[in-house]
Amino acid sequence: MENTNTRSLCDIAVSHNDLPDNYIPYEWVTGGECAVCRKPFEGMHLLSQKTCGPSCRKRLQRLRASEAEVYSRIMSQFQIMRGGIKRRENVQQSIEQLKELKAQINDLLQLAGDDEELSRRTMLEGRSLKRV
Repeated sequence: MENTNTRSLCDIAVSHNDLPDNYIPYEWVTGGECAVCRKPFEGMHLLSQKTCGPSCRKRLQRLRASEAEVYSRIMSQFQIMRGGIKRRENVQQSIEQLKELKAQINDLLQLAGDDEELSRRTMLEGRSLKRV
């Protein structure tokens, strides 16, 4: 039987063309902290290191998996809500719920450091200061 898989391990990994020009695969640094437990790293470690050990690494994998699952669940719930609005059922209640969701999304965007959201918040705070 002939091997029909002609892709090498290098092809499966990230393409070298997609890497930034200043990419150093094994750059060692000091400082930093675990992304899960916030325990500071001791001594030299790879720049790519995110966790302090196997238990935190496993926990981070689970968190990432649950975040992906939550995103798909939220998107399907939006489709259900869209159907209810199209049928004109509980429109006023849906409007209030959507406003609450909008506030939560804006807070998350600000937390993530989205430039557009940060400039919007700055503009709104500037307007409120002018009114006073």
